[in-house]
Parts: sequence; structure tokens; C-alpha cells
Amino acid sequence: MIIWRGWGILVIFVTALCYLVGGLIAMQLLSLQESSILAQSIILIFYFIAGGLNFLIGRKLNENLDSSYHSLLFIRMEYWGLIIPLIGIGVYINHLIS
Repeated sequence: MIIWRGWGILVIFVTALCYLVGGLIAMQLLSLQESSILAQSIILIFYFIAGGLNFLIGRKLNENLDSSYHSLLFIRMEYWGLIIPLIGIGVYINHLIS
């Protein structure tokens, strides 16, 4: 079950959109194989873009709130801006060692 408060669900949509755009650029426009290091590097860049966008959106949405805030899985949106790039690095390293 996914738990969010306010506009916290945007974390999933922003991240998925960035991942899809990165995959589209890497695999369709540049005709790279999914298993290539360059394709995975491009997708990693888009994980960082997703993190930045989530940080900026979360910071803007949560700047004037006193009691309630926008969150996903009880984590504020702007903190997902740090978590998502770490997930991307983990996926990238997992791809490198497998």
C-alpha cells in the first residue's frame, strides 16, 4: 500500500516520467541496447534530474505549511530529492556488477 499526504504522489509520477524520458532517449533516439553502459549512464542522469525536480517541487509545496506537509511513505517530498539519486546509483552499480 502506498501512503501519501497532499501532493506527495507526485514523487512517483515525476520519477517515472524522468525514467521513461531517459530510457526513450537512450534506447530509441540513440539506438542503444538496454544493457550498455552508456544507456545506463543516461538513465542515471535522469534519476538525478528526477531527484532535483522532486526536491524543488517539494520545497515549493512545503515552504509555507505549519502542520501538514506533502509526503510519500511519510517522507517529505524534498527529501525524496536525495533518496531518488541514491536509488539510481544503486541500480547503476547493480547493473555494472551483474
